[in-house]
Amino acid sequence: MKKLLGSFYGKLSLGFLILLIGLGVAQVAITYNSSMQFVRQADQKLNLDLAKNMANEFEPLLQDTFAVDQIKHSIHDMMVVNPRVEIYILDSGGKILAYFVNPPHTVKRDSVPLGPVRDFVTGSYSNLILGEDPRNPGIEKPFSAAEVSI
Repeated sequence: MKKLLGSFYGKLSLGFLILLIGLGVAQVAITYNSSMQFVRQADQKLNLDLAKNMANEFEPLLQDTFAVDQIKHSIHDMMVVNPRVEIYILDSGGKILAYFVNPPHTVKRDSVPLGPVRDFVTGSYSNLILGEDPRNPGIEKPFSAAEVSI
């Protein structure tokens, strides 16, 4: 083995092996990142109008009082169809007024930055827009949002 690594061809082969392994690792990283980006874009496009449709359904329930129990009943049906759905009702400052997630009691933040939410609602984005996840501070994920007038 010492004789092989001592020769020029051995060193050259070792260099190419290291280069090949490095390129393989880079390829895996690039493929993983691009596939995750694709999944996030597909997730956001699939749920693009979800918040708007839900806002139309919940707006009458929010007009008179903030009836969380009535909203919870409607949301339960949606979460049976898609258990990954997380619903947050925010005030105009980004404070979380109510949330519906599975499992409950896993929200770690009491507010979210509204910049991405405003961009989504106004449609001032071109491709994918990510917002901070209240369950995992520091992690961004795709979302759907709609404004409700009460």
